[in-house]
Amino acid sequence: MLYLVQGEVVDPGMPFSAQQFAEFVDSQVIPTFERLTKLEAEGTVRAGGAPAGARATAFIVDAASNDELTGILMSLPLWSRVKWQVTPLDGLQHRINLARQLLERVKATLQ
Repeated sequence: MLYLVQGEVVDPGMPFSAQQFAEFVDSQVIPTFERLTKLEAEGTVRAGGAPAGARATAFIVDAASNDELTGILMSLPLWSRVKWQVTPLDGLQHRINLARQLLERVKATLQ
């Protein structure tokens, strides 16, 4: 099943010192994008990136279940600092098939 995953970094509620910010980027931001890049190479993440200028990310995941997707998200170093929005997606071919079935039902009522 395909999922559109969108994540936005949650404001920590306190200002970071330059040292804290550097540690945060080094220990969480870069490793998260490295993990997503690895998942993309493996085919689990189909496509993704970061919206220009935003402290956010968006990607499409191919996972067998909600539990698998949750495990993938929880494996990301930034998991606890990101507000996640997950949208299950119908595949395009599946949507075509559903539309054709609907069309056939409508045509049958017109006869």
